[in-house]
Amino acid sequence: MSIDLIDRLLAHPNFRCRFNHVLGSAIVAGNKEVIDMMLGPLPKDTPIRTFYRYALRQAALVGDLDNIKKIMIISREELTVYDIGSLIDRVGVYGSLVTDDVVMELAKSKSIESQIYTLFTKAASKSTALFRFVMERISSNDLLHKINIVDINTAFEACVNRGDNESLEQVVQLARTACSTSALNHLFDYGHYSVDDNKSLQLMDWACENGKLDIMRMIHQRCTTPTQLQRLLPSMKAIHCASDNNHHKLLSYLFEGDVDVDGPTNPRSQTVFQRAESMINITMLIRVVRLHSCANGHLRIIDMCDRLLAQQPINQ
Repeated sequence: MSIDLIDRLLAHPNFRCRFNHVLGSAIVAGNKEVIDMMLGPLPKDTPIRTFYRYALRQAALVGDLDNIKKIMIISREELTVYDIGSLIDRVGVYGSLVTDDVVMELAKSKSIESQIYTLFTKAASKSTALFRFVMERISSNDLLHKINIVDINTAFEACVNRGDNESLEQVVQLARTACSTSALNHLFDYGHYSVDDNKSLQLMDWACENGKLDIMRMIHQRCTTPTQLQRLLPSMKAIHCASDNNHHKLLSYLFEGDVDVDGPTNPRSQTVFQRAESMINITMLIRVVRLHSCANGHLRIIDMCDRLLAQQPINQ
């Protein structure tokens, strides 16, 4: 739309229009004359009523930083998290003036803080600095629980594709915090974790200490040989910690077999120690677990240990 057409429409006695979206459309089209007219001083009796929120959104979509600033000054409108997402999309685009620093400066508005988690995957696809910025604000606003498994998997793939190891580690830590077997399976599938590396050992002990039976089971299910299973048995320290923290189900899985898989009416499977062909003195370990549980009054674990000890050969 040209200025001439706007003038003729304004002059027409039977034409009624507020021209709400003209500024936004002109910004998308890059029509500087119309933009200057709509943002400039207008007659007091003008029927033009610009929808500044729409214009601001369009300016964000095309990365028009100059007009974003002008609209915010004139209208007192603020950028939404949706607008910041549009600006992130412009980072790295040929000819775009939108940079990481620009986005981070504009995203400091308090009105955006509560929704900053929605920028998680977009930031992961762009840069280390931008992802770090978004993650810091997600953490400081206690919004980590808002990020779902699909977002974690998407961010992980984006960081892998960019070769961004720093951001990748943050995603991995978040996947662990989310305690999701789905997210961790994704990390194993992409080779970030392997049953043959030390990171899996650390993950196993963490799962044991925190009672994450689903994660422990998932890791063990990925083991295809007794050697791999033996390597991924939790450490004595982690087992003692599980006893101190009253993780009965997890300890039952370790010492009695996996009832959740076989079903409550079926015999339990072999224990992980049996499948790993472990040479650990199980009787001694059960006694230590019982001792820890007695000190803390964890009756179910004590009962389990008594039952298991009764089944052990007398000479042990």
